[in-house]
Amino acid sequence: MVVPQNFEIVDHTRQFILEGPLRVLGVARYGFLFNDCLLICKIPQKQGQLYATKQLVSLKEAFAVDEEPGT
Repeated sequence: MVVPQNFEIVDHTRQFILEGPLRVLGVARYGFLFNDCLLICKIPQKQGQLYATKQLVSLKEAFAVDEEPGT
């Protein structure tokens, strides 16, 4: 899902859980996991630059698949 223009990162019901590097379709990205969504961001090229949000995954609509490598 593309991030809606009216999306507010700060919300009194939103709780930060975890952040870290991840890969999306082989591309290095950085994720910010909250209780209700996952923000997938482009990694800044230079120190001091901001993360650019590329995708928003609503956890209400998401599901996970655990796959073993090579299967």
